[in-house]
Amino acid sequence: MAVIGRIRKRVGLLIAFIGISMLLFILGDLVTSNTGLLHRNSDVMGVIGGEKIHYQEFESRVSQLTENYKLNTRTETVDQNTTDMLRDQAWNQYVNDFTLGEEYKSLGIACGPDELFDLIAGKNPHPQVQQAFTDPNTKIFDKNAVIKFLKDLPNREEKVQVQWKNFEQAIRDERVADKYRALIKGSIFTTTSEAKAAY
Repeated sequence: MAVIGRIRKRVGLLIAFIGISMLLFILGDLVTSNTGLLHRNSDVMGVIGGEKIHYQEFESRVSQLTENYKLNTRTETVDQNTTDMLRDQAWNQYVNDFTLGEEYKSLGIACGPDELFDLIAGKNPHPQVQQAFTDPNTKIFDKNAVIKFLKDLPNREEKVQVQWKNFEQAIRDERVADKYRALIKGSIFTTTSEAKAAY
């Protein structure tokens, strides 16, 4: 009985200790977590070239890439490996936009509307445009189908318009990157005397 009496006397102390421990645990979580009181930029995933990448913006880009992937592959679901690949692709797009994108602007490298139209419905269309508008029966690229599609685009549902806009942007970005690579490649050369010295 004496043991039970001693335990009863110290129960108040034990309850106080447990209460204080729980309070400190909760306060510590509020202070250190991303959603805590001291973290105002909790949705920032990273910083590239001084630009902050926000979680919602990143997830929006991943969703867009996922929808494009589903459309291109004609599937309804995406497995985890593909999702991881698309997330990496989205991050690499941000890296490209905030690093090389600035370089493109400073050099004045761009793809204008006429050049873009030529890549879509001109004499030498982009390979992906050729693939999308090739008649499956004849295996021949139909330039008139592209023009008909472009004329009818404003009457199509919004999802199709957004997908086409993203498709055009990807072609434009690829063209600008190709111009930049050609510029770099053209600027690197070895003179005859340097070649002789190396030989």
